[in-house]
Amino acid sequence: MLEGLATAVLAYLIGAIPFGFIAGRLRGVDLRQYGSGKLGATNVLRTLGTRTAMVVFATDILKGVGAAYLGFYLMKGMPGALAGGLAAMLGHNWPLYLGFRGGRGVLVFLGSFFVLDWRIALAGGIFGLLVIALSRYASLGSLLGMALGVVLGLLVWALGGGREPFVFALAGGSLVVFQHRDNIYRLLSGTERKLGSKAEKRG
Repeated sequence: MLEGLATAVLAYLIGAIPFGFIAGRLRGVDLRQYGSGKLGATNVLRTLGTRTAMVVFATDILKGVGAAYLGFYLMKGMPGALAGGLAAMLGHNWPLYLGFRGGRGVLVFLGSFFVLDWRIALAGGIFGLLVIALSRYASLGSLLGMALGVVLGLLVWALGGGREPFVFALAGGSLVVFQHRDNIYRLLSGTERKLGSKAEKRG
């Protein structure tokens, strides 16, 4: 019980570290006032450029890795990694430090998955990046990469592996979809912004 509570709280706080917001502030920019208003790497790319986005990309993945490993250590197994990864996603998407306005959780999801099953993480990550490269839609690549993770997680479980990767893919993927609901609407309506477009100031 105490291990689970410690995992939830500490992983949430790790996930809530707003690297995107910090990167923006170092450049004199509040990301919440530009583009999507989110604090993830895509909005950083549109607002601050490639170099800063790469730093945020890496640190957000590391948040997921660190939180999942913490849960694995504290709870002594993959259920802990699952719990830590989900808590980190909640922290990233709804950070206590910033009035519960964060990112979409894709990179934290990916980083956590590297702990649960690195093969699925690698396959989903590569597929997502390929979709992004071909379509120029970051949201589409994120959603399809996540969907592949669900399918592969179910396959691993069906073949006798642990169920944790599938459960995490399903639960974490649901959070990813929820945070992309506006993107899904724009994709369906043909108004989604492609990579390369600059973020405009909101309001």
